Amino acid sequence: MQTTSIKTTLATTAVFLSLAAPSIAMAYDEDDAIKDCEKRLRDEYSLTNFRHQKAEKLAEEGHKYKVTGNTKVDGDKYDFSCDIKDRHVTSVTYDGPEKEGMTDAQKAAVGVAAVAASAAIAAKLKEKKEEQARFANVSSTGLKACRDAAGKRPEYRSVSTADIFVTAKVQGDANVEWRIETDKLNDWGTCHVSEEDEVVAVRTKQHEMKY
Repeated sequence: MQTTSIKTTLATTAVFLSLAAPSIAMAYDEDDAIKDCEKRLRDEYSLTNFRHQKAEKLAEEGHKYKVTGNTKVDGDKYDFSCDIKDRHVTSVTYDGPEKEGMTDAQKAAVGVAAVAASAAIAAKLKEKKEEQARFANVSSTGLKACRDAAGKRPEYRSVSTADIFVTAKVQGDANVEWRIETDKLNDWGTCHVSEEDEVVAVRTKQHEMKY
C-alpha cells in the first residue's frame, strides 16, 4: 500500500509540473517590461542613458504594466513612460529632444547637389552612347582597312587576308575586332578606325602598332 501511495504522489507531482511548466517558461515580470520599454526608446529616439526606471503591474487581467523613468541627454534629464500590454509596448511618452534632422537649408543644398550629380551622370551617359554609336557605325571601308593593317604586321605576313575576320565592336577606344583563325594560329586584336576610315592604331594581345 505504501508503494502505491508513493507512486500516486509522484504521478500527481509530475502532472502538476507538466501543467505549470508552460506558465513558468512564459513568465513576464517588471524587469521584462522595463527592458521592452528601454528597447523601444532606443529604437525610436536613440536613447541610451536610462535612470530610475520602475515598472508597476496594473490591476487588469493579463500582462499590463506602466514603466516610468528618466534619461539624460546632453546633461539634462527628461522623463519617459511606456504602456505595455501582453508583452507589447502600446504607447511611449518622452518629453526630451528627438534625433536631429537636417535643416531646410541643408535639405535644399543636398537637393541641388543631387540634381547636379544626376545631370552630370546623364550627360556622361549620353556622350558614351553617342561615342559607341559612332564606333559601331564602321563602314565596310573601315573594316577592310583594319583587315589590311592587321595583315601587314610582320608575324602575319604569311597569312591570307581571307583568314582575317573583322567585326565592328566597341572595346575601350577601339571599334573593330579582328581575329585570325588558321591551323597554326588563333590570334585576335583590335583596331581604332577614325571617322575617315583610317586606322589610327592596331593592337594584338601583346603588341600595339600606331600609324
